[in-house]
Amino acid sequence: MSDRLLRVLALVLLAFAAPAGALDRDRSIAQFHHTAWTARDGAPSQISALAQTGDGYLWIGSARGLYRFDGVRFETLQPPPGRSLPSFNVYALATTHEGGLWIAFRPSGLGYLAHGHLQVFEGAQIPPSIVYTLAEDGQGRIWAGTADGLALREGTKWVDVGASWGMARARVWSMLASRDGALWVATTAGIYVLPRRAKQFVRVNDAIGSVHRMAEAPDGKIWVADEGRVSIDRYDSHSYAVAPVVDPAIDGTQINDFMFDRDGSLWIALTRDGIRRVCHPERLDDASAVAMDTYKQADGLTSNAIGLLLEDREGNLWVSTLRGLNRFRHSQLVPVALPPSQQNFTLVADGDGTLWVGGTTSRGADRIDNAVAAGLTAASLVPGSPAGLGSVFTGDRARTGDVWWGDYGGVWRQRGSHFLRFPSPTGMKKDWAWEVMSSGGDGQLWVGYGDDGLWRIDGDGSWQRPATPAGMLERAPSASFTTAKGDRWFGYTANRVAVLSGSTLRSYGVHDGLQIGRIRVIRGGGDPMWLGGETGLSMFSHGRFHTVAVSGVPALGTVCGIIPSRSGDLWLNELHGVVHIDAAEVSALQADPTHVAKAELFDYLDGLPGAPQMNWCSSSAVEASDGRLWFATDNGLAWLDPHRLWRNELPPPVYIRGLVADGKSYAADATIALPPGTANLRLDYTALSLTMPERVNFRYRLDGLDSNWREAGTRRDASYTHLGPGRYTFHVIASNNDGVWNTRGAQMAFEIRPAFYQTGWFLLLCIAVGVGAVLLMLWLRTEQIRSMLRAQMEARHGERERIARELHDTLLQGVQGLILRVHAATRSLGDDHPARRSMDRALDQAEEILVEGRDRLGELRAGAPKHFDLAAALAKLADEQLPHIEFGMTVEGLVRPLAPEAGDEIYQIGREAILNAMRHAQASAIHCRLSYSSHEFVMRIQDDGKGIDPAILDGGRRSGHWGLVGMRERATMLHGQLSIGAGDTGGVLITLSVPAGIAYARRLDRAH
Repeated sequence: MSDRLLRVLALVLLAFAAPAGALDRDRSIAQFHHTAWTARDGAPSQISALAQTGDGYLWIGSARGLYRFDGVRFETLQPPPGRSLPSFNVYALATTHEGGLWIAFRPSGLGYLAHGHLQVFEGAQIPPSIVYTLAEDGQGRIWAGTADGLALREGTKWVDVGASWGMARARVWSMLASRDGALWVATTAGIYVLPRRAKQFVRVNDAIGSVHRMAEAPDGKIWVADEGRVSIDRYDSHSYAVAPVVDPAIDGTQINDFMFDRDGSLWIALTRDGIRRVCHPERLDDASAVAMDTYKQADGLTSNAIGLLLEDREGNLWVSTLRGLNRFRHSQLVPVALPPSQQNFTLVADGDGTLWVGGTTSRGADRIDNAVAAGLTAASLVPGSPAGLGSVFTGDRARTGDVWWGDYGGVWRQRGSHFLRFPSPTGMKKDWAWEVMSSGGDGQLWVGYGDDGLWRIDGDGSWQRPATPAGMLERAPSASFTTAKGDRWFGYTANRVAVLSGSTLRSYGVHDGLQIGRIRVIRGGGDPMWLGGETGLSMFSHGRFHTVAVSGVPALGTVCGIIPSRSGDLWLNELHGVVHIDAAEVSALQADPTHVAKAELFDYLDGLPGAPQMNWCSSSAVEASDGRLWFATDNGLAWLDPHRLWRNELPPPVYIRGLVADGKSYAADATIALPPGTANLRLDYTALSLTMPERVNFRYRLDGLDSNWREAGTRRDASYTHLGPGRYTFHVIASNNDGVWNTRGAQMAFEIRPAFYQTGWFLLLCIAVGVGAVLLMLWLRTEQIRSMLRAQMEARHGERERIARELHDTLLQGVQGLILRVHAATRSLGDDHPARRSMDRALDQAEEILVEGRDRLGELRAGAPKHFDLAAALAKLADEQLPHIEFGMTVEGLVRPLAPEAGDEIYQIGREAILNAMRHAQASAIHCRLSYSSHEFVMRIQDDGKGIDPAILDGGRRSGHWGLVGMRERATMLHGQLSIGAGDTGGVLITLSVPAGIAYARRLDRAH
């Protein structure tokens, strides 16, 4: 399915979605949440047209251009590259069922905007005269009302609609496509109707002036505002019968626009006098006039010069004025203003749904009834009511009907509308009666006075100190409450609570789980009990306190008002606003006090007129008998009907506005390939919920980087730095103000091209260079080791030759001379001399020693030839030295020339191993195996002798012999491994392995 088809389907679903909300007919305009935008907020002024397209954007045509608004940002329409707009002055707008937007420019020119692409029509592509109004009928046809008559778009052309259609050529004022598919056209020649699928217009009235606007009422009647005759007429959509709307509040007014909202209320935009609203326009036929609700610049409108009205898909009402834009929307909390002189409120709900409000200022008590709550009248001061009321007790009202108020210096008893004062005890320092509470069912009251503590007042007004149970604090509590069972709860500072059940006192503190600081308010029916403190909310259940944890709102701060409502919900007047925990979450808390309760917060965005009242907490939140909940703030009161909470069920459409990479902008619908080395990247997105854009939340994820969604909160952009080359897809989803998520969201793919050093071939090249460098380093190291070995061997050979020379020139020559002298002395003796034979034997032995010495010196000076056959050399050695021992030789692999230095050392190790087999192992057979491989040279020599003593292996040598030590030293010089152990079939196995780089001759060596 194509992206364009998906987008069209989404627009259709949005168009036919159930209405999100409406503006309550039982409220005044002032009780809706009003927001204003002017030029300093980026909003256009001199607005001439309003429309909302199916994608959710609000479009604003003005003399300063066409603007698009997502609830947060105003953006001006820019022409396509290489094109210019006919004008920045927009006269009219019309939306289509496909989500497109038709634009009429002043003085000439048309535009059509769809899916982000703008087509501009001029000259022969548009009707010949100025277009005042545009409309789409029930069949999807586009009509243009011009200065010379009506035009219909057929294909790519505009066709004049004249006599053949039954239409007069006259200036068209306005058009309306009714719900039954008909098209209503108001012209200077009269009002015409084209029924659905008809080919001829029907003229229903010709006695009209200038009709700027027509509107369809909930009952299907067409209302026509005739500015020329300053009146409103109603037309029956079937018989076309006309009847005037007779009402003094309407007749004679200059109407610029009017409309019916989805609840049926009539909104009227006056040319120079603000807006008016008739909640029940169906009652305008009554003989008496219906009172109108008004709202003007003095109330907060951007201007009294009203232009247009529009209701969006979520039920918000938009009002344009000469200087800006206004929005009215539903709010959960309804503000009720009180005179500025009334402050620090104490609330008492009466049995008939009314509310009594006392304050600490010089003003008396106010009584608020339904009319005041609806904003129809102002709060009225109760005649004779006292001023400066700071606390209240209503616990005995069911029995006596009395309400007791505390003030500065005494208490008041209220019976109905009559008040009687009882001054504070004689001689007591004057102070506030902070708490008025029950003394325990005997008709007497306890009163807590500031620093003076508790006093008891009897029915005749006499005062005395109460007889409190042992262990009860005498000072005045910071909060008190009496349950329906008569249990009296007293809260104090420093996490202390006392409960009196009859005469039984129970005290609680931190060790019982109470950790909310000074107790500000106590409410409840027994189990659970709810206590609000300086640092949160505590629940008392099953004999223990539990601090309540919440999610979805900030951690609970100071709680000064608590309402456990009759429905089981819990409402708090809390530091951040009004907090709501529903009955299911309350039940979950009772079942598991560690449960984190889901909560919702209502603040100024929901209609709270000020910050919650944090002091004077005796009664700052109450439930009235009609179910309304009342909350005190520092700027008046607010009420909420928990049975009429409006929820926004429409998920917000989500769009990606574009991408900015290293300062360059890219359109969201373009194929984006970013240049190599892109360092900073920002993606801008939005979600179109115009009700409360401040609470639209986002999550985003970048495929190719993020494995999970990122919580963006209300931020409408995502930034990334130093992304690597590759293909990425950015996803974003959003929720509206009530947490309804659009999980489909929007996505955009882009690519960051690699720099040459980030390509695959460059990586392979780097790997190849790296491998080459490693090999070169290994070769250099091998050559270094060879050079070191060659130098060591040359030095060793030199030393051996020097030793051989020294021994020859000294020891051997000396021995030779000694033999000659002894020989001469022997010959001087006769043959039969007794010593002659012994001397001859000694000379023979000396000759043998001399010969052996010469042989040893020859071995010391001799080495392997520079290029020699190791196998042949070892075989020759065995043949000469071991003629009676069987010797075998095996050569494996491709024979390679040995390096001269290495070959000599290997030969000497092999020679020593062969001779040792003969001298010490008494072997009868010796076998040598030479293995040439590409990575090492291995020589194995095994005999069948008696083996080697383990003690010799452990010690490393035979006492007085150094052969084994020399073999190991030679192997170490070769960086090889030498092992000596028992063979598989007995005897000794000696194995020498030498790395190929050391054992074999280099090519250069071979050339020499």
